[in-house]
Amino acid sequence: MSDLHRFAATAVAAFMLMATLPSIAQEMPTIEPEPEPTPAVESMDSTESSESTDVMESQESGPETASSSPGARYIGGMLIYRDVDSSRDFVDYGGGMNFIYGKQHNDRWNFEWVGSGAIHETDSSASDFYRYALGWDALWFLDREGISPYVVGGLGLVHNEILDEVGGDETGAFVNVGLGFLTQAIHETGAAIRGDLRLVHDSGVGATDLVAGVGLQMPLLRPQVAAAVVPAGPAGDADGDGVPDNLDKCPGTMAGLKVDETGCAVPQVFVLKGVSFDFDSTRLGVNAQTILEDSVRTMLGQPTMKVEIAGHTDNYGSEDYNRNLSQRRADAVKDYLASKTVSADNLRATGYGESQPVASNDSDFGREQNRRVEFRIESQ
Repeated sequence: MSDLHRFAATAVAAFMLMATLPSIAQEMPTIEPEPEPTPAVESMDSTESSESTDVMESQESGPETASSSPGARYIGGMLIYRDVDSSRDFVDYGGGMNFIYGKQHNDRWNFEWVGSGAIHETDSSASDFYRYALGWDALWFLDREGISPYVVGGLGLVHNEILDEVGGDETGAFVNVGLGFLTQAIHETGAAIRGDLRLVHDSGVGATDLVAGVGLQMPLLRPQVAAAVVPAGPAGDADGDGVPDNLDKCPGTMAGLKVDETGCAVPQVFVLKGVSFDFDSTRLGVNAQTILEDSVRTMLGQPTMKVEIAGHTDNYGSEDYNRNLSQRRADAVKDYLASKTVSADNLRATGYGESQPVASNDSDFGREQNRRVEFRIESQ
C-alpha cells in the first residue's frame, strides 16, 4: 500500500469520527447550571412596554447554525484532492485533509485558521512528496439562507518534503482563492456540510494546484437551555397562576404571566428565554418549539387573546437585511402557533430589525439581548 493510500485511509477514519461527533454530543449527558429561583417568563404591564422591550429571547444556535451568531466559533474537517500542476511531472496526484478553526465575524464574513497535511503520489518508488501547511482564510458569504455560497481567499506558510533528486525540501508561502458552499445545519448540534474548489499557488515549488474539498463544519460550545424551575402554585391551581381551578376561566396560562382575578392574562409584554433559530435562518430550533408549546396552551385557554409577535435583531448587517430577517422570524413564530390551531386572526407579526435595542450593541452580551422575538399581548 502506498503512503498516499495509507494517509487516505487515516483521513477517512478521522472524517468518519468527526461525522459521528453530532450523535456523540447529543447522547452525552450535559451538566446544567442551577436554575435561578425566578419564573421562566418575565412580564411587564403594557404601560411599561413603551419604556422597555424585554422579550422572548431569540438565541442563535449554531453554527445557529452551522455556526452561531456573529462572534461564534466553529471547527471543521475536509477531505481534499489535489490536481497537481503539470509542471511537476514527477507527481501524479495528491490527497489529504484540512483541519479548520474559525469565527464568524458578521453576517457576511468568516475568518479561519487552517492546518493541512497532504501526500503527493510520485513516480519514484523511494518516497512520496509530503506537504504541510498552516494558513489563514477569509470567507465572504453571498447570503446565509439555505445552501450558502461563499468566496474564499487566504495565505500561509507551507513546507514541502521532496525527493533530493527533484530539488529537495522547500519551505515558503502560499496563496489560495476559490468558491465554496455551506449548507444549513443537518443535525440538532448544528453540524453542516461544506465544500469548496480552490486554486493554490505554492511559491516554494513555483506551482499552482487545483484543490477540491468536502467535509463537515460544526459550532463549538452550543448552548444548552436548562428548564427553569417554577414554584408550585397553590393546591387546586393546575397552571400555577394564583387563581384556583374552580374560578379560572383561562386554564393553561403560562407560568409567570400577570393575570386578572379570573385567571386570564392581561395586556403585557413577556419574555420567553431559550427560543432560538438556526443561524441566520427562519427555522425554529427544537428548544424554541418546546417553549412555544406553552404559548400555544395559553392562547388556546384564552381564545380571544390578541397578540403581536415582534421580531428584533442586533446591529450586525444592514438595516434592510435585519428588518427583513426579523420579519421572517416573526412570521415563522406566527405560522408555528397557527399550525397548532391557534387562530391566525388573533396573531400579527411585525419585524423591527435593529431599530428597538434594549441593550448596547457594543458587547456580545448586549447583542444577545437585542436578538429576540417579543410576544405583546394587546387585549384579552
